Amino acid sequence: MGVAKLLTKVLQSMGLFDVITYNTLINGYCLSGKIDEAFALFSDMRQVGILENMVTYNTLINFLCKFGCFQQSKDLMKMMARHGIVPDSISYTTLVTNFSKTCSPEEVIKLHDEMVLNGVIPDRPTYRAIVIPLLQEDNVET
Repeated sequence: MGVAKLLTKVLQSMGLFDVITYNTLINGYCLSGKIDEAFALFSDMRQVGILENMVTYNTLINFLCKFGCFQQSKDLMKMMARHGIVPDSISYTTLVTNFSKTCSPEEVIKLHDEMVLNGVIPDRPTYRAIVIPLLQEDNVET
């Protein structure tokens, strides 16, 4: 990350610092477990006039889910929609897959319904993430 910070300064001085650069750095911070730094960079983007995109949100949502921050990931998805970016199948699958591991089936179905109402079309892995825990629950009850 130290080299990345140095490269950041060089790219900024050359006017080559864009959303792709920010997304790369955000991903690097997340991979390093430095979520606070990733979100600080996310905040900095808007301050300098670079708008986040789908990749920015999906990266942050993915890492929030990996760290078990499910409510924050849902909140970030709502922020995404407020900024005019409709969650895509990657956002959807990331959330539903992670929610299905730790949340009740009712919460997963509610999330599914919210996403569909927002215009996201679920894919096969997403439906598997929803259905398999429900089938396992039925097997436990019998």
